[in-house]
Amino acid sequence: MRIQDGAGNGSWAAVNSDNLLEVYSTVTPEITAAAIDGDAFIISSGAIALTTTGSFNGMLYIKNTNLGHTLFVERVCFHGTQIAQWRLFRNPTTGTLVTSGTDTDPVNLRFSSGSKLLGTVKKGANALTVSDGIVLSTELTTTAIRSSELRGAMQVGENNSLAFDVKPSVAGDFCVELHCFIKADK
Repeated sequence: MRIQDGAGNGSWAAVNSDNLLEVYSTVTPEITAAAIDGDAFIISSGAIALTTTGSFNGMLYIKNTNLGHTLFVERVCFHGTQIAQWRLFRNPTTGTLVTSGTDTDPVNLRFSSGSKLLGTVKKGANALTVSDGIVLSTELTTTAIRSSELRGAMQVGENNSLAFDVKPSVAGDFCVELHCFIKADK
């Protein structure tokens, strides 16, 4: 049996011998769809040389100021040349990372797009701090790359923020990088 599309396009759908409609579909990850639209970004602290050991150093601060939009974090990657302890903060508002970090621009994954991520993004430096907020996660990394797949599970709503800091075991170079996309709230 065949069913005509009803729109006059000459398309047909087939029903198999088990009376099931045969369909074809593809799945596009949300971050890929967002990249096609120019709404996916990489946010990175870049490599930061840290000599302060035994205490935490602020690495990256992000505040979403895009009204009516949520920032979805797809992946977090921690890089380092030494063993280190990383922390993720929800909604920090103080500390020298927040007030004195260096402004940095997220990179749009669609290179031909002029779309920018609306928000405050600051990268850290040696001995900068994150003083408040809720610690959501603590990770211990070895000298290899550590990547946490979140699949959009971490969502930073309008006027919310997140920050990362790191306590290296010895001096070394460290970086934190987020793969994320922005989406209008429903």
